[in-house]
Amino acid sequence: AARHPGAEIAWAVETPYAELVRLHPAVSRAIPVGLRALRDRPWSIAAWRALRESKAALRSQRWDYVVDAQGLIKSACVSRCARGRQSSRS
Repeated sequence: AARHPGAEIAWAVETPYAELVRLHPAVSRAIPVGLRALRDRPWSIAAWRALRESKAALRSQRWDYVVDAQGLIKSACVSRCARGRQSSRS
């Protein structure tokens, strides 16, 4: 945010942490992703529906950059859902 004033920064985050991420002044949008809910309740229709909504939110626009800051398989899967130039921390 300091290097690119006015940039829209969205953060895909596990659902329980979305409210915390929204508190960061540089984050304009938190996109909740319920992977843990799906792991805990793999047969839950609501969990699958929420995951589809997360994917739709990630694909709702073309992002200038998509950064996978964790470098994990699950974070790579989430970042691949977003449309934009892919980057990772490695």
